[in-house]
Amino acid sequence: MHAPEPPTAWGGALRGVAKVHGDDAALAVVEAYGGTTVYVPACRIPDEHPLVLSLGREIAETLQRSAAGEHAYIPTSRALRCRILHRQGLTVPDMARRLGITQRSVRRLLRHLSPEHPR
Repeated sequence: MHAPEPPTAWGGALRGVAKVHGDDAALAVVEAYGGTTVYVPACRIPDEHPLVLSLGREIAETLQRSAAGEHAYIPTSRALRCRILHRQGLTVPDMARRLGITQRSVRRLLRHLSPEHPR
């Protein structure tokens, strides 16, 4: 029997995005900008701004409420992303492609997240 999954633990500016729009929206931010620092304007974000074009206005504005006028670091959140993708039913090869890591690394992350996961 598996223990229940712990709640997701998005940090920083992603916490607000996940709270308002869910894990999938926070995952979209990480997949678009993970591992980089993005400037989040303090004033109204124009329609042609990269945040709006890549994430949509609602998510960009939610990100803005958390980090207006800041250079927000967007972490890669690899272990958390792996847990979410696993919950969504993706296969190990699909998770490896989405995360940009090897299948072996995915299996290692899954073992770390859930010791009952097969090798």
